Amino acid sequence: MFLLAYFILFAVISGLRLLYILVKILDSHYVFSRMKYVFLHIMNFTISIFNRNLHKRRTVKSRKVKMSQPREEGYSFMAVVVDEEDNPVRVAEVTLFNNEQMLKEFNITGGDGKCSFDGLENGEYIISIKARGYEPEEHRRYIGFSTGEVFKITAEKEHTQNEGPDNIEDDIFSGESALIEYSSSEELSRIVKAIVKEHITNDRDVFLAAMPPRSYQYRKEFGSYIKEGKLRIINVPPRGALPESDRNIQEVPMTNLEYFRAVMEEMPAGSLLIFEPLSSLIINLGKNPAYQFILKVVDYLSKDGIFFVTFINKETSEEASMFRELFVAVAEISGERLRRIM
Repeated sequence: MFLLAYFILFAVISGLRLLYILVKILDSHYVFSRMKYVFLHIMNFTISIFNRNLHKRRTVKSRKVKMSQPREEGYSFMAVVVDEEDNPVRVAEVTLFNNEQMLKEFNITGGDGKCSFDGLENGEYIISIKARGYEPEEHRRYIGFSTGEVFKITAEKEHTQNEGPDNIEDDIFSGESALIEYSSSEELSRIVKAIVKEHITNDRDVFLAAMPPRSYQYRKEFGSYIKEGKLRIINVPPRGALPESDRNIQEVPMTNLEYFRAVMEEMPAGSLLIFEPLSSLIINLGKNPAYQFILKVVDYLSKDGIFFVTFINKETSEEASMFRELFVAVAEISGERLRRIM
């Protein structure tokens, strides 16, 4: 009996221990699963935060790269103007119009016959080409990307004596500026008139700066050109008050040459400025102030595609050599002709 009771007690105790162990096992599995669940949630949360920060870094980095790269605005177009023998044509006027004939861009070819346009919008353009001694041409081109083209122009077929004086060498005005040396006021007046007539005949606006009394003589002689708006006279007396002007003549005294910039700002690209009184400027202001003034004029007009011609008396040989370096061409009045010497 005692042995049976002991066996039963042992079985009960063993069962209870087994049940206890089973409960422990089940309980540990539950805890493990809960811990795993919590751990996975923590990992997912950490990964989401990491991915979010990584996305922000990539976005910021891409923005920085985009901002640092220059953004091209519009298209560029290069025009190359050559003659029938493929020689570059200098100082050819290349103008771009839109379909409504509105001026969009203007430029002048250099010594290599090239000029370029930047920032052009997508669309069709009318390309007008004019050069002294050549037939004017127009071409229609669609510009939808940055490109260029060579334009071959032909020489004028006919020349008449009424087109302009034949005592001026053609290459004197092939550059952006010219200095002309003279000996007498009679020579000066004659050549100035010839230059004015030649360039107006070639459809170029002319601005003529001269001292009295020649400025008033020019106004009287070229009255028809002034009325047509092809010529404008600027009177440059040795001294005076603030610049004054009327419908036919504008006045800028030598003592107020800072106002001459306002006159230049009204000049359209491709026009011609004839500044006659350089020698008088040297006498009245001194060679250094005169040099600085001409230097500024040459620099300003060359950037805006405006031709510049001025005159200096040969008797001021020292000053003449000083001013020569500022100009593309240097010429002298020789008898009835204008001859290039540099």
